[in-house]
Amino acid sequence: MKGEFSIKREGTPIVGSPVASKGQAQALLKEKAPNWLYLVDLYWSISAIYSIRPDIALAQACKETGYFRFAGAVKPDMNNFCGLKTSKPSGDKTSDHAAFPDPPTGVEAHIQHLFAYASTDPIPAGRKLVDPRFDIVAKVVGRGVVKSVEELGGKWASNPNYGKSIVTDYLNKMLAYKIEENINYKALFEEEKRRNQQLNQRIQSLEQILAGIAAQTQPFLKKN
Repeated sequence: MKGEFSIKREGTPIVGSPVASKGQAQALLKEKAPNWLYLVDLYWSISAIYSIRPDIALAQACKETGYFRFAGAVKPDMNNFCGLKTSKPSGDKTSDHAAFPDPPTGVEAHIQHLFAYASTDPIPAGRKLVDPRFDIVAKVVGRGVVKSVEELGGKWASNPNYGKSIVTDYLNKMLAYKIEENINYKALFEEEKRRNQQLNQRIQSLEQILAGIAAQTQPFLKKN
């Protein structure tokens, strides 16, 4: 991926496959928030269940948490990576924000909230609803009405440029990293091992054939 990811006129899709690679996301967090690098795997694995773009979700998390510095009302131990509030907040205090028992649950709540905005599909089979405001989105905004990141401005947050900032200030920084994708050395080793085994089997087969030929010709050679 070269250069910046330009904002298309129709907006940057929330649903779909990522544009930034997992390696680029890891590079961003290695520089900006190395202690939170493990979140990349969580966002990539959980987002896939909901068909939500993990690069978008992680870029939003970086914006909401200030690259996981948590300088606002939300604290690190709350595992709340998107500023998600409770179902009945009274203001903008720490207690008005949702807290989750562990990072995977917090990531899934974030993904579910994006899913509520961007999709009309039901929660995937076997998944537990952990977003305390999922039904509120459905009632107040409507399921599936936000298709692009840019449209989150004025809906997810009051600032009309909120969504644009996710793309220009965070996603584009992720895309700017020029890296070689992770090489699966274990898979390469196993493949090479398999080829060597096949080669050894062929060699053994040829040796057996040659031995058979030698045994058949030995009496003839002795006579001569």
